[in-house]
Amino acid sequence: MLKLLLVLIISAKLALSYELLVGRLSLDIYILFITPVFSVSYYYLLKQFIRNKTWRLSLVVLDLCLPFYGVLSVFLIAFLNIFFKRSNNDAPEDNFYLKDFESSILQIQNNLLSQKSSKADTDVSRLEPYLDIFNGNNTDLKIDACIKLSYAKDKSSIELLKIALQDEQYDVRYMANNALDKIEKKFMLELEQVSGLITKHPLITDNYLLRSEIYSQLASSGILDETVTDYFLNKALSDLNYVLAYHPENHFVYLKLAYIFTQQNKYEELLAITNKALQLEVDDNEKNKILFFAAEAAFALRDFGLLQQFISQLNLKKVKYNKILVSSLFWKGLRNV
Repeated sequence: MLKLLLVLIISAKLALSYELLVGRLSLDIYILFITPVFSVSYYYLLKQFIRNKTWRLSLVVLDLCLPFYGVLSVFLIAFLNIFFKRSNNDAPEDNFYLKDFESSILQIQNNLLSQKSSKADTDVSRLEPYLDIFNGNNTDLKIDACIKLSYAKDKSSIELLKIALQDEQYDVRYMANNALDKIEKKFMLELEQVSGLITKHPLITDNYLLRSEIYSQLASSGILDETVTDYFLNKALSDLNYVLAYHPENHFVYLKLAYIFTQQNKYEELLAITNKALQLEVDDNEKNKILFFAAEAAFALRDFGLLQQFISQLNLKKVKYNKILVSSLFWKGLRNV
């Protein structure tokens, strides 16, 4: 609609400029009335198509100084703008990120980073008040709690909402179900956005890594049933294996594969992937993570000799993660192995 209006105004200005040139229009009327009205209209409409303020002002000044040639210039630039816009849309791989997805992808990445860097979502002190609310009798508080928990995506919040699903009050059950549905839709929207980006740029492996992280989080959230959970874990494995084919030196991919194999109880595959990861050059902290998964596999397979080999390599003084430390101390305390 705005483009049509711009074309109509330019056409009208051309017609009036012609009337001025042939002497059928007074110069005073043209300068005092027509020029200000058209200049303001130009600037407003150009603002919708041209973001650069200097360009807009230059075009308006050009029109003021050259009444006839100015409108021709505006018309030409408007036409070229539409032409180049279409050309850019057809360009296959020139832009790294599409505008349609850029802000969404950044938001997804920030969400994933914030969930990794903060333990607030799984903090017992944060969740205990919600548990007290759901064990109480105040329906309004329960509904409010469901609404607040719908903004989280962690497993603990989802487990609380599942408790609310068992409530006697229909309103509470309805809000809990609505909150779980909202969380699932957020995951699906993120997957749709990243998958769209992968379709446009299939060779950018970082996008596969991002999608595998979303698959993994969705699968481990507890919001899906067992069959669907395994489906999404396999989707995450597929993306990670794709990345690994291009970046076999990336230890982070091995760790993500190890985590998924642990969830699937595939300990032979877990042992194989950790043995490959141990051949990489990584710092002590990352090596401890790999050894932890390797020891998990050996313990599950009841290969206690191999278990002792792995835990003997663990540098417990440099272990930064409590789970690794606790499990390692337990393994070190085993006897008769």
